[in-house]
Parts: sequence; structure tokens; C-alpha cells
Amino acid sequence: MLEPSTAVQYVKGIGPRIAEILAAKSIHTVDDLLHYLPFRYEDRVNPRGISELRAGEMATVIAEVRTSGLFRTRRMPIFQMTAGQGRS
Repeated sequence: MLEPSTAVQYVKGIGPRIAEILAAKSIHTVDDLLHYLPFRYEDRVNPRGISELRAGEMATVIAEVRTSGLFRTRRMPIFQMTAGQGRS
């Protein structure tokens, strides 16, 4: 069992590379990890309809995917989809 003072590198799934990334955020122990708060929160509890969204806004939606496809460019693949309200 892990103690709050255990170094994060001994947590299952956290190796030396991830421990280094966490150390850059001043996370060195399990206690530090438990008390680390993200810089933003995304509300995934209250989904909204597509018609309620504004440009540039982050939101959780429930929609029906009507079309989707992967397009390749020189730099990277681009995923594009069309979604609608569905039947309600």
C-alpha cells in the first residue's frame, strides 16, 4: 500500500519519464499528486444541445454522428464529421 510520502515514481504506471514531467509541476509524492488541482474544469455532467453552443466555447454535447471521414494532408490526418441533434 502506498503512503502519502511515497515518491510518485513508485506508483504503478508512472515511470521515470512521467515522474520527471510531474516533478516539473512540483509533484514529487503521492500526497502532492492527490492535492494537485487542474488549471481548468470541463463540465461533462450537463450536456447541452448543439443549438445552445457559441463559437469558441468548450462544451459537452450529445449528438447523432451523420457523416465522418479521415482526410490525409501532407502534415497530418484530419478527422471531419457532421453531427445533428438526432431525434428527440
